[in-house]
Amino acid sequence: MAAVADIEPDDPRDDLHSNKRTTVNPRFRDVPRSIMSPWFKSPYTPRRGLIKLATPLSRRLIPKLRTASMSADDEHQFEGLLKKQWRTYSLSPLFNFKPHRAVLVKYERSLDAALSQAQSTSADILNSGAEKSHFSFYNGLKFNSDDPAALRIQVWEKNATGHESKIVLEAFLLCVELSMSPIPAELKAYFTYYPVVLVAGNKSKTTVLFDWLEHHFDCRSDLLTLTDADLRHLLAHCSAFMSGNKSPPVLMQYSLEDKCEGIQYINCKLEAHYCKQLWERLFSSPSTKRELFQSDVDSFVDHLEQLLEHLMSIVFKKLSLSEVGTSAAYISHAGKIKLFSSSVVYTALHVLCDIANDRYLEMAPRDQ
Repeated sequence: MAAVADIEPDDPRDDLHSNKRTTVNPRFRDVPRSIMSPWFKSPYTPRRGLIKLATPLSRRLIPKLRTASMSADDEHQFEGLLKKQWRTYSLSPLFNFKPHRAVLVKYERSLDAALSQAQSTSADILNSGAEKSHFSFYNGLKFNSDDPAALRIQVWEKNATGHESKIVLEAFLLCVELSMSPIPAELKAYFTYYPVVLVAGNKSKTTVLFDWLEHHFDCRSDLLTLTDADLRHLLAHCSAFMSGNKSPPVLMQYSLEDKCEGIQYINCKLEAHYCKQLWERLFSSPSTKRELFQSDVDSFVDHLEQLLEHLMSIVFKKLSLSEVGTSAAYISHAGKIKLFSSSVVYTALHVLCDIANDRYLEMAPRDQ
């Protein structure tokens, strides 16, 4: 049975709740009230005071403060982020997280200790080397003054000889120009919000990383799977940044797992130049359109599905997308993403952050 902790009436975090009692994870029943986060409680406890947002009317193609589209591809831009497959996770606000270099060094030592402890209980301890983590700020992903600086976490493992090292885990904590932060202004000093985490590497190290974040910063993490509506948004946004006529075809994969026994997927590929011409005919260019509304997304994807229906006599609008891909980005229902072009980095990550933020808000019951 979950323990209950009293929060002092003058605690500013009381604004998140209409009552003074918060259900707390039982393993934290002895944590002093003065450092206890109101997010650390039963998943069914109402989170009152959060800003409730409806589905955004639009999502941006280019940063709000920029007047032109993202710059052309540069092989040195977004180093370590492009052309690598990532798995996306959502993360609730971090309580008492300090994004300062001096504090990040302390976080490194703390995570190293967690990795060492996990390694000592691993069955593969004889084949594992020493592990060391490194926290750093990642330039180029801060598009708004309200966004926290993007954080890059790398875990290095030395081989048995103790000489050569390799990266066994890499993670990016991101907040890319949310439509609106869910944290009330008076509580922003207590919480840092990275709605999306991109992870590549060892699964067991990934588990250690998220367990460490949840333990120290009273947050929750979850795999960010994408719905049909999410994939439609991402397809429409990423199609704005396709390259020339020699680009690989646009992929629209539909799931048939619940529709047709024996057939799991239908892969549809459309010529990139056709999709690019359609996008430009409907919306001109990202520098002039700047953002897409829900009606824009529906219009673009409906045009593509009407063509497929004409060619294949299948009503695709009654099916659900499971993967989409363009020359700029590939995204799957399972939360896997691969970015090929620096021009698409902003819009793809911005849409993912908005999706994760919407999910987070949906988890909070409405005030009664």
